[in-house]
Amino acid sequence: MKVGKQVIAWGLIFALLIAFFPGTVLAVENTISLEEAVRIFKKNFEVPAEFSAFSSGYNQQATRQVWELIWQTEEEPQGHLRAQVDSKSGDILQMNFWSAEQKRGKLPLLSREEAAEIALNLVQTLQPKRLESMKLQENKEELLPLTPYAADTYNFQWVREVGGVPFYQDGINLSVNHQNGRVSNYSFHWTTGNFPSKEKVLSVKEAEQAWKKAAMLELQYFYPCYQKEDSREAKLVYRLVHPSGGILDAVSGEPLEQDKSLISYDLSRMKQMEEAVDTVLTPKEIKEIEAAGKVISQDEAVNVVREWVSVTEDFTLQNVYLRQDEQRAPGARTWSLFWSDEKEGRQRINADVDALHGELLSFSYYLPQEDQKMGKLDRAAAQKKAEEFLKKIQPVRFNEVKLNERQTMEPPRPLSKEELPLSQYFEYQRIVKGVVFPTNGITVSVNTLTGEIEAYHLNWQELKFPKPEGVLDLAEMNAFYLERQPLNLVYREIDKEIKLLYCPQPQPGLPIEVMSDAWTGEPLDWQGEPIIKAPVPLEFSDITNHWAEAEISLLGQAGFFGDKAPCFYPEKEISIGEFLRALLMLENGVHSVYTLTDQEIIKEAVKKGWLTEAVKPERELQRWQLARFCIHFLGLQKVAEIEGIYILPYTDEVPLAEQGYLALCWGLNLLKGSGDVFAGEKVAQRAEAAVALVRLLKCEL
Repeated sequence: MKVGKQVIAWGLIFALLIAFFPGTVLAVENTISLEEAVRIFKKNFEVPAEFSAFSSGYNQQATRQVWELIWQTEEEPQGHLRAQVDSKSGDILQMNFWSAEQKRGKLPLLSREEAAEIALNLVQTLQPKRLESMKLQENKEELLPLTPYAADTYNFQWVREVGGVPFYQDGINLSVNHQNGRVSNYSFHWTTGNFPSKEKVLSVKEAEQAWKKAAMLELQYFYPCYQKEDSREAKLVYRLVHPSGGILDAVSGEPLEQDKSLISYDLSRMKQMEEAVDTVLTPKEIKEIEAAGKVISQDEAVNVVREWVSVTEDFTLQNVYLRQDEQRAPGARTWSLFWSDEKEGRQRINADVDALHGELLSFSYYLPQEDQKMGKLDRAAAQKKAEEFLKKIQPVRFNEVKLNERQTMEPPRPLSKEELPLSQYFEYQRIVKGVVFPTNGITVSVNTLTGEIEAYHLNWQELKFPKPEGVLDLAEMNAFYLERQPLNLVYREIDKEIKLLYCPQPQPGLPIEVMSDAWTGEPLDWQGEPIIKAPVPLEFSDITNHWAEAEISLLGQAGFFGDKAPCFYPEKEISIGEFLRALLMLENGVHSVYTLTDQEIIKEAVKKGWLTEAVKPERELQRWQLARFCIHFLGLQKVAEIEGIYILPYTDEVPLAEQGYLALCWGLNLLKGSGDVFAGEKVAQRAEAAVALVRLLKCEL
């Protein structure tokens, strides 16, 4: 019934879409009819017989007109196949296939090479001429999916190249199911436009010189919002701060002017994260703290706000709460207050007050835009108002900040050249020992109609700041940065114009750098911690013709055992920590495990019941334990612990507590002995551990 309703709904939607485009328009614009579009698609893609409900639609965009084709099942299990065909060229633009009936396998039935052949054959059929202008990307980062919930596809991408320069916006992306070889996703995009000649582009060396001159990086203090230790010491780091994001015009060498709404994302993200760690206190806790005289009262906090903010009789205090503010200072507490006007409730005032020292930390007015007119003050006049206010409310700290000249906040609505924005926003960043601390400082917003301060925020943490002595100089840091993220020449369409650009390109397995340690140059993540390289497919150099080559190679493609790459050392002994890490990867996926420390691995194993108590991760893994871990992974430990029902094919002595585990491992073909000897006390080798892992994947209960 649900499927039938969906079909009707889609039919109505597409009927409405077609209604927007008169028949004369369709007749004039389209060279491919709906019937032809269906034939083109079915010639290249199989539509399962059970996908019997068909509907269509028409989508007219600025640069193209598209036929929308949808096939769906009318009965359970559900499924759909959706496609787009260009109504002018007949190109198949998109295809997506999904079926609830499709079974997922833990191990791929097709190799990546076999899937690549299927993908290439399709591209040769659909885009034989354009294939010459595209290059298949070497996917050095896509791991073989082994977990049951991982994607069951291999992904391939052909990127358009013009004169050997990639244009990543154009090309073909497709996915091949590794169980049945079906192409489950396909997309094609091709831009019609002028590609500037690369004859006048700068060389890579010239681009690097221009990049360094642009002062892309800046020495800063950084303090993580989730600190593991109580040191409260800021770090000295280098950050990419230029609004271009490190991208250069390849001809002029000038930094690219990017969308201003995106430039300050990383800084605003950190500020939001800082505010997210506060803890609100309960009314009982507040009452006790007030009684102990540890904080100013609520009434005193209200009076602090009224000293600086005009809270008229029209406003009523609606909400008040006291919260811990440990990010600001140890033991810090903050009163947060909220007023709204009684008449309409459309005007609001928010304020924060330091509950220990009675200092106003922030306030903001909200006034609906439709009630306001065009601004009167230009930016220079508004800045003067802002600084006059700051000198009054923060006479000392104003001398410890500087205006952020790269500030990018824009007015909330488009303005004509003659109009002035209704608000002007200014960000003053804290300076410590001559180094900027960008997440600390003062922000002010000025109403350009009235000249009043409509928002103010102070963020000033009590921290230790190391002296910036002995840090890498900017030239050294530039060299580190560009070595890890070399400049690549690319085409990119910006504001409907195709440009030649030099863009930093991180190495496989590494993200674009957020910041770097100012002393070592080491890349750091959002929390200022060293970046751990993400797992990548591995080809081990020492497993050729080994009896476990197939299993070890499979795990290598999935990103397992990368700590000793490019070697695997199959005959070496394996530790408990190494095997448990691999076992967790098998259960939860590589990406959710690779960042865990050895101690965290052991803790997780105890939590799951694989271990009864914590052990040293470097401890050798005996074959008894290997068998136990395998059975625990399958959830059969209670069965294994039933006594008196198992017969073992081994002649060496096996403790009673281990007999069930060994019998199940033997019966499920997970782990066996050598002939009639199991040798449980012997330390397991890396090769036999790898084989046991793959056999766990094949095990179906």
